[in-house]
Amino acid sequence: MNAEHIENIFGDYLIENETQYALLLNSPWGSGKTYFWKQKLQPIVLRNSLKPIYISLNGVAKIETIEYQIMLGMMPFISQKETGRLRSVFKLISNGFDTVLTSLTGSKFSDFVNGIVANNLNFTDKLICFDDLERCQIPIGEVLGFINNFIEHKQAKVLFLADESRFNDIEYQKVKEKIIRYTLNFEPSLPELIPQLLLKYKNDNHDFYQYLHTEKELFIKTLQLVNETNLRNISFIMDCLQKLFPVFSNEKGDIQKEIIFFSTIISIEYKAGNLKSTDYKDRKKLDRLNKSYERSRISKVALDQKKKREEIEPHIEKPYEEVFYLKFLTGRIDYYYFYPSIYSLILSGYFNAERFKNEIEGRKKIVVTQEQKDLQKIMEGKYKWLEQKEFDRLTSTVWENALLGNYSIYDYPHILNHYHHFSLNNLITETVENVKAGLKKGLEIAILRKELDDNQLNNLMAFISPEHIEEFKKLVQDYHYKTQEQNYLGLGVQLIGALNQNDQHRLKMVGDQIVNTIYPFFNSVDQNLLFDAILKTNNAMLCDLSSILPHRYHRTDIHKSLHSEVESFEILGTKLKSYLKEEKHLEPLRHHLLLILLNEIGEVLNALENKMMGTPR
Repeated sequence: MNAEHIENIFGDYLIENETQYALLLNSPWGSGKTYFWKQKLQPIVLRNSLKPIYISLNGVAKIETIEYQIMLGMMPFISQKETGRLRSVFKLISNGFDTVLTSLTGSKFSDFVNGIVANNLNFTDKLICFDDLERCQIPIGEVLGFINNFIEHKQAKVLFLADESRFNDIEYQKVKEKIIRYTLNFEPSLPELIPQLLLKYKNDNHDFYQYLHTEKELFIKTLQLVNETNLRNISFIMDCLQKLFPVFSNEKGDIQKEIIFFSTIISIEYKAGNLKSTDYKDRKKLDRLNKSYERSRISKVALDQKKKREEIEPHIEKPYEEVFYLKFLTGRIDYYYFYPSIYSLILSGYFNAERFKNEIEGRKKIVVTQEQKDLQKIMEGKYKWLEQKEFDRLTSTVWENALLGNYSIYDYPHILNHYHHFSLNNLITETVENVKAGLKKGLEIAILRKELDDNQLNNLMAFISPEHIEEFKKLVQDYHYKTQEQNYLGLGVQLIGALNQNDQHRLKMVGDQIVNTIYPFFNSVDQNLLFDAILKTNNAMLCDLSSILPHRYHRTDIHKSLHSEVESFEILGTKLKSYLKEEKHLEPLRHHLLLILLNEIGEVLNALENKMMGTPR
């Protein structure tokens, strides 16, 4: 029910004489019921010369508390005549009436007074709004029965605010029928509510207010895209955007759209408890969600459907990144880009503006080529929407570019998947054999560029594909690791050189590369040379080396390829343990720092073996 209809029904209720029923405004928690009451319904009460009393039932466990709140709410409206009546009641206090009453009836004087006060006050010109009915601790039958006395006997008008879905007992339905005539299902209107929420920034941050007011259609569209109507969540998103605004305010529209979209969906997950503050260093593989992930997943879904028909695959719980993708990114992957600084802000409250600026600059360097645009038009089933002439042009153009090696090596399994399908269905002239042979030659050319991306490889290998695609994926993986091994042999030399020369800046540069790769780097390092360098380097370098390991291994998304490093770390750990046992003349601080490094190596081994076996070392 829209807001206008609710306001009309509410207005009619207020002018009706001697009502013997209440109204219920129903909608989920956080949807803006209280806000709607304050901004829209309460002014209607005042315009009808009635006096509004607002009472929250959240956490209330005793009827006496409700009585007390009603009395407090009535105090500003008590007339002189009513004050005279009440004064005579309260004179009883000085006569020790409380003790007598308690001994005779078992009731306290405060209870007795509340009853007398209620009987001596006029409620006919009052509207009592009881909020948070579902959060009241008193049994629902008892609390509604008590409030009904004011409705039936005192002619008070009553409005309840509640999330009716929280009531699932029969008692509620029975009592509701007697007291509540109309349930008004409140459906928040974002176009109406967002401008109101924006007003809080008008004075304190006018530039941000102007920006979001101008771009409110984009903001509302983003919220509607993910079905977000919780005003508390929306307010949280807006506060986050306010902190980000000074950095992204001058960026182009596409970048701004990505920032608003990413901030919105991460905030939703955080407020829902699916992401926790302790996760701010753990990206949960959300930084790997992109076009390559989508293509790999679509290929896997097709295989799943085949297996389902053959009834050979049991149900497997989906990993979090796949659940996240299905919830927010299906059909929207083009809107998504992972900004680590925004992720950190939302989960921890910490925001590094300079880092965010650098992330935006890095994002702007990602250019979608015409070859990629043509490829995307025939992927993921999009070819079905093309006319024949356009389909022929695109498949021919993509095929030529693929043969020339113009695509990323990680695109080739997806191209094979589609062209294999096209060939089987006689949509192209190339045979299945020619498709596979041609794309293999194109892949060999593409690999010469040595453009490696661990995330794309991880996405490619994340899902099982049909057998002919798996074979091609393995070829890409082998190319990737072979090229990467050549690159990291040199990096191992740099690591040992940095330690030997006590070069902290160089060690930091090497460490950043080590932390951000899924390649089993330590297998390419000569453990004897590394051990000698550790013994020669100074204490500061030892501390820096020890800090690299937790960043690489103490995370939930350790890649399975790193498990092969177990042997390398066992060798290094054994050497360090023997050295500490045999060397009797080490300075205490030096001994302590080497012991810290040894403990970190032990934690690495635990992490790697837990990843593969689920049990501690």
